[in-house]
Amino acid sequence: MGRDRVSVPSDFAPVGHAVVTADGRAPGQTLVRVWARDQIGLLSAVCNWFADRDLSVESLHATTDGERVRDVFLVSGEVAAPELARYLSRR
Repeated sequence: MGRDRVSVPSDFAPVGHAVVTADGRAPGQTLVRVWARDQIGLLSAVCNWFADRDLSVESLHATTDGERVRDVFLVSGEVAAPELARYLSRR
């Protein structure tokens, strides 16, 4: 993600329960795993959540298994996994 971020309105509304884990690796890096129901706008919502907190995605591995996604992000910075999980979960 670039530094000059342009805000894009999001119609993202979570449709299920998301599980997020965050493990510190090298200093200043976090490996973030997201398991959630697949839906349009999910990847964008995660990336915008990171960008809103001045976190940069260094790499991403995204997979879909049926109706669920298993995405793994390497992020520069520290990630509050419970906060991201709440954001991605239906309330």
